[in-house]
Amino acid sequence: MRTLSKRQRGVALLTAVMVVAFASTLTTALMVAQNLAVHRAANMRSLDAAWWYLIGLEEWAGTILRRDAQDSSIDTLDEIWAQRIDFLPVDEGVLAGQIVDLHSQFNLNTLGVAEPEQVLLQFNRLLAAIPELRDQAVGDLGVRIADWIDPDTEPRFPGGAEDQAYLSLDPPRRAANRPMVSITELRLIDGVTEDIYAALVPHVTVAPAVPHPINVNTATPAVLQSLAEGLTPGDVESLLASREESPWESLENFRAEPALAARPVSENIDVRSSYFRAEGSADVQGVRLQLVSVLHRGSDGRARTVWRSRAPY
Repeated sequence: MRTLSKRQRGVALLTAVMVVAFASTLTTALMVAQNLAVHRAANMRSLDAAWWYLIGLEEWAGTILRRDAQDSSIDTLDEIWAQRIDFLPVDEGVLAGQIVDLHSQFNLNTLGVAEPEQVLLQFNRLLAAIPELRDQAVGDLGVRIADWIDPDTEPRFPGGAEDQAYLSLDPPRRAANRPMVSITELRLIDGVTEDIYAALVPHVTVAPAVPHPINVNTATPAVLQSLAEGLTPGDVESLLASREESPWESLENFRAEPALAARPVSENIDVRSSYFRAEGSADVQGVRLQLVSVLHRGSDGRARTVWRSRAPY
């Protein structure tokens, strides 16, 4: 019987080891691939579930607003729609959300109207009423926002900014020359720093409809102070205390407040709202998703979604 030489036995052993190593590597690779596929499928399932939970939150917001229209002729901060949900357990996760009245904020798109003088005065009063902006250079901000929105390319005087100002920036850009569609556009305005942006965001919005009346029952303190010339923080505290005790049922009731005596108050006010922002977040098995929706409640009381995004509005 023929026997293998030492050299042949060594080659055979080496070949066997290589085959085993290859098989082991292949098996490991297949297991890793299968693992990744399982995790990817689980993440996709969680992402899909989170998205539909958020759509459900949006539908819930519309239902709440429709029922509110049936039950009340005014909109106030003590109603059900204004209560934030911080923790709502669902299958394999948790939801959170809130509805924000866009009429509680100043609509920046009103600065782009043909005759913005009164609007600009109100906006400047708003800037002066925000404590975080008192040491910031924001004197011409309203004019620059108006130039960003209006359809022409001629800078307003003084302090305006059109293409000439933006093309020299790094990176260069042009003025939008159309109404803002997201509050984040403020970051593109000449002179707006992150500090200015953060201070403004709680008090301003970019609602699609102009005019955009301020709801005196939901307005932020700074927005309330902007409604009349000469209002002091003390006057605003008095208005807020009166509002908390009994929301204003009519504009006549609001104008009759002692803090507003002998002061001309902006005509662009109301006690009812039509545009709202629904903000929702879902955490499903470690997958986190956010949704921001703008809802318009029409005269029939129905709330319809007019804008939806996973990014801030």
